[in-house]
Amino acid sequence: MLATAEVTAAANKGVAYAYSNSLIMQGVAPGGSVTYGLSAWRIWEIVLEIALGLGLGAIVFFIVYRTLDEKKNPGKYNRKEREKAE
Repeated sequence: MLATAEVTAAANKGVAYAYSNSLIMQGVAPGGSVTYGLSAWRIWEIVLEIALGLGLGAIVFFIVYRTLDEKKNPGKYNRKEREKAE
């Protein structure tokens, strides 16, 4: 009698496991298929992250370029000296 209870419990566990891990739980009709890939919001997130990274890189480049140019040509960036010259 104990063996019958164990077999029944194992069978119930197998059916419950198969049902819970099937596509029925995902709302897909029998015979349907599910595809996995990047969602649209993730693609936009990656594009936005790349764009912001490039923008930040451009800003850093501009700051470094201007700083180096100011060291080479200090009169070009000194406002008081330019106003006196005019």
